[in-house]
Amino acid sequence: MLQFYEQYVPKDSFAIDIGAHTGDTTVPMAVVAGSKGLVLGLEPNPYVFKVLERNAQLNKNLAQIIPLCCAATSENGTFEFNYSDASFCNGGFLSKIQTKSHHHSHKLMVKGINLSTYLNENMKAYLPKLSFVKVDAEGYDKDVLSSLTNIIKTYRPIIMAECYKRLTKEERFSLFNIFEDFGPYKLFKLDDNRHTANIHIPSGEMMLREPHFNFVALPE
Repeated sequence: MLQFYEQYVPKDSFAIDIGAHTGDTTVPMAVVAGSKGLVLGLEPNPYVFKVLERNAQLNKNLAQIIPLCCAATSENGTFEFNYSDASFCNGGFLSKIQTKSHHHSHKLMVKGINLSTYLNENMKAYLPKLSFVKVDAEGYDKDVLSSLTNIIKTYRPIIMAECYKRLTKEERFSLFNIFEDFGPYKLFKLDDNRHTANIHIPSGEMMLREPHFNFVALPE
């Protein structure tokens, strides 16, 4: 994990982990960024957030993490998320994707914030150092990225996101096209172990070839 993030997160830079869960990606990102860098970790699930909050306190001499118990949404408010299990371990803002047969029947109310507004109000000193944004939002990735359009166009971070298995053809094309709007970006599929991103995704048609995969978007 450290070797992977060293490719994308420069030392002393600022990174954002959206859908941080317990911090399994947040912590290695922060260790790579170093004690003078910063990772902002968003996790809306209040039960999982308790673990993220504890993990964020580790490695104080090596890393700096700010955990936030919220989702990245277009507007501030309270929103209904759906989870696949009664322990609320796996789920997200699934009412926002077209496929409703997602088998996530357990409902949980979570806090959402407009992340772009939050960053401009609270992270002005760090925004010029923004190097990397990771989004893992169970199919809601495009909407999260859309809410950050001005931030992405201004600071041009590398982006890691997910093409969720239940996205429709139209949603996959829409996810691909948003990177053209950003100015443009080149997309590369990650291998299953998230070690390398070396398969170029040149068109929306390529987003249809596998049901579920992660990718890295590099600014041109």
